[in-house]
Amino acid sequence: MEEPRASIVGVGPGDPELLTLRAARRIEESDFVLHAGAEPLAGFAIEIVVDRLRADIKVEGLALKPARGRDDSTVGYDRAARRIIELVNQHQRVVYLAEGDPLFYGSGTGVSERLRRLDRSFEFEVVPGVTSIAAAAARLKRPIAIKEEIFAVCPGTYHRDEIGAIVDRGGPMCWLKARDILPELIEALNARGRLADAVLLERVGRPDERIVTDLTTALELDLSYFSLVLVR
Repeated sequence: MEEPRASIVGVGPGDPELLTLRAARRIEESDFVLHAGAEPLAGFAIEIVVDRLRADIKVEGLALKPARGRDDSTVGYDRAARRIIELVNQHQRVVYLAEGDPLFYGSGTGVSERLRRLDRSFEFEVVPGVTSIAAAAARLKRPIAIKEEIFAVCPGTYHRDEIGAIVDRGGPMCWLKARDILPELIEALNARGRLADAVLLERVGRPDERIVTDLTTALELDLSYFSLVLVR
């Protein structure tokens, strides 16, 4: 099978050692590396892989605007997709980096959708990556889900008014982007006797990793937008 010229590559949650072998190979063999950051060598995804870049690999930061709500029309996925197609048509091997797993609440979803809209015949691959949830659970040495359990994943930004109802479903869960809903989440967990089962984590695997086992103390912290809460 012919090697793809365009790859959307998941680079994991932040620890360079959590790259898959395929992700590492695609990056190392590429001609161009694109990512969401504002500068060529500034951005979460590029910082994970910078040590794997050959001196002759060209790097572009696409300055994609993070989507904080339901409308992603200003993010820049069309621009990213057009740039990928342009470079492939110039016979370049192109990698677009996505934090975590590209298709799990990741920018790779938006880019891949735009690629298909622009040219349905355009060939590209998606290389999966380790999610922040998997990294967080491994760091705590706690299972994500076992046996008959149903595991709920909740992007907190969109479900502020449903926190209590979601917690009432029971079972293990993860709240992504938990910073902005933390007061309401703490209140809901405490009212249902589940606060002690919750742990907040951010930047897992990075030098500035933080783990908070008492969520009430997290209210006083300057938390990352990408902080998450695991509940067993």
